[in-house]
Amino acid sequence: GQSSGDWAVVLVHDNGPGIHKRDFERVFDIHYTTKDDGCGMGLDICRSIASSVRRGERAGSVRVRRSILLAGATFEIRLPL
Repeated sequence: GQSSGDWAVVLVHDNGPGIHKRDFERVFDIHYTTKDDGCGMGLDICRSIASSVRRGERAGSVRVRRSILLAGATFEIRLPL
């Protein structure tokens, strides 16, 4: 993690198949999954929790920061301090 101004920024990297750029927002949709046994709730829950962290007008967020197909994705979680 790191501090960027008045924000805490946490980067999380996985070693999965990566995410195509066209799906960067779609992966946060409830029930969206690419796994046979997945329920598609994990990233939706993460985004809901992050956005519930508020300081004045600022709210937390989660986004796909970077993805390399077949090599994984990096997610950025930003929380206001």
